[in-house]
Amino acid sequence: MKSKCTTLCYIEKDGAYLMLHRTKKLHDINAGKWIGVGGHIEEDETPEECVRRETREETGLTLTALTFRGVIHFICPDETEEMFVYTSDKYSGELRECSEGELSWVAKEKVMDLDLWEGDRIFLPLLMSDNKFFSFALSYDAEGNLLSNPLERKPIVPGEKPADRKEMVILQERDTIAHYGEQIKAFGKRALIVTGAHSAKVSGALSDMEAVLDANGIHHVVFNEVEQNPSTDTIMRAREMGVMSQADFVIGIGGGSPLDAAKAVALMIYNHDEEKEYLYESRHEAHALPVIAVPTTSGTGSEATGVAILTRKERRTKGSIPYKIYPGLSLIDGKYLQTATLEVIGNTAIDALSHLLESYFNSNATELSNAYVLQGLSIWRRVKDAILGRREMTEKDREDLMTASTLAGMAIAITGTCLPHALSYTLTVIGDIPHGRAVGFFLSRFLREAGDEGLMLARAAGFFDLEELEGYYHAVCKPGSIEKEIRLQAVEAVAVNPGKLSRAPFPADRELLMRIAGLDE
Repeated sequence: MKSKCTTLCYIEKDGAYLMLHRTKKLHDINAGKWIGVGGHIEEDETPEECVRRETREETGLTLTALTFRGVIHFICPDETEEMFVYTSDKYSGELRECSEGELSWVAKEKVMDLDLWEGDRIFLPLLMSDNKFFSFALSYDAEGNLLSNPLERKPIVPGEKPADRKEMVILQERDTIAHYGEQIKAFGKRALIVTGAHSAKVSGALSDMEAVLDANGIHHVVFNEVEQNPSTDTIMRAREMGVMSQADFVIGIGGGSPLDAAKAVALMIYNHDEEKEYLYESRHEAHALPVIAVPTTSGTGSEATGVAILTRKERRTKGSIPYKIYPGLSLIDGKYLQTATLEVIGNTAIDALSHLLESYFNSNATELSNAYVLQGLSIWRRVKDAILGRREMTEKDREDLMTASTLAGMAIAITGTCLPHALSYTLTVIGDIPHGRAVGFFLSRFLREAGDEGLMLARAAGFFDLEELEGYYHAVCKPGSIEKEIRLQAVEAVAVNPGKLSRAPFPADRELLMRIAGLDE
């Protein structure tokens, strides 16, 4: 099946959108429809570069500011399309005739009266609202009929079929939990909420969710014992509570640990007769209860992946379970970062940056994953001074951090992580070093192995060179001295794992790992 990455922009002026009525282009799939402006992302072009170029070519206008709004996955019988959607109200130049149709300023309240694609009627109201970011799929049949509305869910049958990457619905806006009670209601009648002991409660996310569940008559119980780096024993204790309460869906609220735990718990509640060894038995299909994810930190991107990383205490190891369990619905709200300390924000932001960079320098990288990375870096770099504490963090900064983290999750959902994450797990399990601090330790030396491209990506993240990136990491995470013995154990663990080594886009062996770990001196 063919696949392409494209952009679409709705330019605003005086309460109107610039709409293009597609009437001139031969063999145009959009013939007769009214759409925004945009087009195909060319090789070595970022999504933002693409939308600026396409706008200039189609309208004569030069965009001087852009707001990234979301990603739509179009699924058709013979091709898929990944569309990056923007709005802009700042531009220069004079509007000129377009070779593909007639350009007209249309009042926003009149846009829905035009001949639009049915799917456009779903995302255009989001663009006109306070929604900050969205991502979902729109599926069409061969005749161009929309098959379903992802925002109007039918009741979900537990375990019937787990959501896949393109079936996720991701929505980010202020008070997002309260706004999407109907979507939450479709998940079931009895919820198990999986959280840690702190952030879900302090941030207000837990009370927001409980209020919506109560208003919709959904019974719920709370398991709030998820630790950093959740263990398989914790999963089994939560499973017991879920089975006892007859939960038919699971809600994860918190940082990466509760979200990952929620996925694993959903698996084990559905497979309630299995022992904890089942978590790592790859011969089974992933049948699980439906999952909703509500992140309260901005690092792991777990709300956008099917991955659940657990600690196996008896083996003193940490790693992903082999099942992919994607949240069916992820609800993101920047206000939940207001109560996070600068230390937590810093560590999680470095984790998000690592996800972006490791996805790009990855043997599994694709055109789409790289587009997610480049868009994510463009957003992340805007917040890096606030992460460091050089200026006060604003509401917009918190929203941007959440969006960048989600895009990073969407990228690694395609590629997986690479060597810095592989090396970091030993530091976390044996050295009890926070995850972001552990993974960031290896990041600049990993980029150095990528040569000029590594420097290019560091600059895309807002750093002049790799030395500045390294200094930034030390200022944010304050790692101090990480013992050589622990780093050597990390190297030895990864060096004998062909799967981990194969993720690198360049030849990887023990000697390279020693350099990345700073043990070659």
